[in-house]
Amino acid sequence: MGLNGIRILGSSLGPNSEPYRWKPALFPEPSKQDESVFKGLDYLLHSLKKRNMKAIVSLSDFWHDSGGFGHYIKSLDQNHLLTSGLEGKGNDSGKLFIRTHSSPYLDFATVHLWRRMGETGVDNTKLLKQIQSRSSNNIQR
Repeated sequence: MGLNGIRILGSSLGPNSEPYRWKPALFPEPSKQDESVFKGLDYLLHSLKKRNMKAIVSLSDFWHDSGGFGHYIKSLDQNHLLTSGLEGKGNDSGKLFIRTHSSPYLDFATVHLWRRMGETGVDNTKLLKQIQSRSSNNIQR
């Protein structure tokens, strides 16, 4: 037996000046690639092939430190409401957005949960109570 496969993040978004980011970013700015990062990825994949190993390559994720989908969305639309962490309706920008952009055709009460909810060693009690409170307050009776 032994290790025959790994999972890697094959892309990251800049800018490289952002704190807590993996640097250098594959895409330091929209539509611009860092060729040296591509060469590093090529080297890694070639090295895996020599060892008869496989890689599952994720091209993006939701994590802030890799740029993630949040940065990608912001690079396309600077006015898009987007925050990370305990976000959405609960923070000031979310409340302002709902107050000024309210529409009966949009569902602002949707709950989005992802990886963080399943991580071991993370106390999600505060987050779960906030989700329960927001959900209860938004259920139309």
